[in-house]
Amino acid sequence: MSVTVDHQPLATEQLGLRTVGQVLAHLRAETAYAEAVLGPVQPLIDELYREIVSRIKEDDSSVPVRYRGYWYASRFVSGEQYPVIGRRADQAGAAETVLLDCNALALGQPFFQLGGYEASPDNRLLAYSEDVVGRRQFRIRFKDIASGELFGDVIENEGLVGKTAGE
Repeated sequence: MSVTVDHQPLATEQLGLRTVGQVLAHLRAETAYAEAVLGPVQPLIDELYREIVSRIKEDDSSVPVRYRGYWYASRFVSGEQYPVIGRRADQAGAAETVLLDCNALALGQPFFQLGGYEASPDNRLLAYSEDVVGRRQFRIRFKDIASGELFGDVIENEGLVGKTAGE
């Protein structure tokens, strides 16, 4: 990295920057210190964690929201980490169509966050954003709702999906 101030180059050390190896060594030392200090109370930490997790409703779902002739909702499946996003036509007895199974999308990813999703005005296509690196670097993907086909078009390093151009 090269930085200049008043046309004078500054050394990395002058900026307080460290190499990746130095940063990793420091983080490992911090982790070892925390483990040593918290070691005596680790059973209590584990017990508190189990109690907190036991109070979380694993199979929760959202209240459905009506939008363009469909009811949209998200739900969590017991034992899974991410929501399943679905919709039903606003008709008696309509079956649910799964728009996004975030658990499937997260498979093999070091990180996953669904940013947002939006159906096209004709309700045939779905645009959604996902972050798979953990730095709010969302990519927007497109899907045919009826077939489930994921299109190859991807917009990298974008924000959250919002309203479509037709609105």
